[in-house]
Amino acid sequence: MKILLHYFLCIVLFISCSSEKENRTEVEVPPTKQVELPPTQTPGKLVALLENSVTSYYINKGYPRGFEYEMLSLFCKDHDLELDIRMVHNMDQLFDSLTDGSADILAANITVTGERKNFVSFSNPILRTRQVLIQRLPEGYKRMSSSKIKKRIVNDALDLEGRTVHVHNNTSYMTQLKNYVNSNGMNVNIVAIDPEEGIDDLIAEVAEGKYDFTILDENIASIYKKIYPNLHISTPISLSQNIAWAVKKDNARLLEMINQWQEENRGSTRWNMIYNKYFKYTSSEVKYLQNHISDLKTGELTPYDPLIQKYANQIEWDWRLLASLIRRESRFNSHAHSPFGAQGLMQVLPTTAGRFGVTQEQLFIPEYNIIAGTRFLQWLEHFWSKHLPDTISHKEYILASYNAGPGHVLDAMNLAEKNGFDPHVWNDNVELMLLYKSKPAYYRDPVVKHGYCRGKEPVHYVKDIQKYYEYYKVYTDKSPDLVASVSL
Repeated sequence: MKILLHYFLCIVLFISCSSEKENRTEVEVPPTKQVELPPTQTPGKLVALLENSVTSYYINKGYPRGFEYEMLSLFCKDHDLELDIRMVHNMDQLFDSLTDGSADILAANITVTGERKNFVSFSNPILRTRQVLIQRLPEGYKRMSSSKIKKRIVNDALDLEGRTVHVHNNTSYMTQLKNYVNSNGMNVNIVAIDPEEGIDDLIAEVAEGKYDFTILDENIASIYKKIYPNLHISTPISLSQNIAWAVKKDNARLLEMINQWQEENRGSTRWNMIYNKYFKYTSSEVKYLQNHISDLKTGELTPYDPLIQKYANQIEWDWRLLASLIRRESRFNSHAHSPFGAQGLMQVLPTTAGRFGVTQEQLFIPEYNIIAGTRFLQWLEHFWSKHLPDTISHKEYILASYNAGPGHVLDAMNLAEKNGFDPHVWNDNVELMLLYKSKPAYYRDPVVKHGYCRGKEPVHYVKDIQKYYEYYKVYTDKSPDLVASVSL
């Protein structure tokens, strides 16, 4: 009996186990998830290499400009990125600065070539153009017939035989010219110019007679033609070529983002507005450049640079920070005045000016206005030296005080201390409490002595000045390592 029972149990267990095995649902093991790398080397930021030129990046009336700068700004805005601008002043270092990992993208009117594709990846074309010969029209060309002018210039690149052409080394211009000369068995003296010499310098030297010929992309040449009417830009030296942005070879994700963004935006109203601003002859931007092209070469920010430098030096400020404050106050309009009575470049109140020996009548005179404004800044510097440790930056407190008065900033410090923030740290501490001073629960607090303040104004005021200060440092400083973080 025991043997039969044992046999029966074995059969039941066997059937049970078999049934369970046959009916068991196989658990699907999910594939190992690969860690997705961010598209930029610093999450949330795009480090961009730009050159100082009319199409890449420059300063116009205190504001950053440039076709590729504005396109990159639009891209960053659409992807919630901060644009970190890095100026490249040495033309030979354009690609080195990208491939060594110090930047995410190069946007400097770069021609796509097969050789370059070996070590960088290019976006879809942002422009299409061709290379042309840049030369001067003959003296007195305005009084000549077109046929007579034609006889005096090089109308076919084959006629460069025995001539000298100046171009930047390690550029597509140099490559194209050498290929053209070699393929046609020509004898042309090709001179590589100083890599520290920018495109604007080179074109000016052709227009002024120092050099006879250079090579340039036709889209850029059309701008310079409006600036220098004595240039001839119609002799081609290449077929159509693509202009694109370059990223590091292994950055497929950033490349995909850029290409998708271009596909979605190309031909849109905002895309066309930026393009027309720089490449259409009626553009006010081009008209401005006609009168201020020399500013691109000197790094001049405003017509008042010498005065700003003089009085910034007297109060031991970086003149570019003072220039940024003036831009915020008046947009460099010496006749600006506010509904509250502030006047001139630094928007000084007559009562404040009187404290520092400047009369109301003098406030519309740029130098006197800057004297009054910088003396007030100096007074604020002295004020905050009594309330802040020497080891921290006083600049944010001074800037906020210039806008809203030191009393409101002191209130924000008291609120910071009461609410567990550091009164000696501006970012995310005192600035936060200053923002809250527009709320009754804060401006009615017993530690507040100066009442209500529309705090977002001084907070944004400080941020805006700091942002343009970084713009100005990049534009005027020749250090290749200088980076400006600009939140867009």
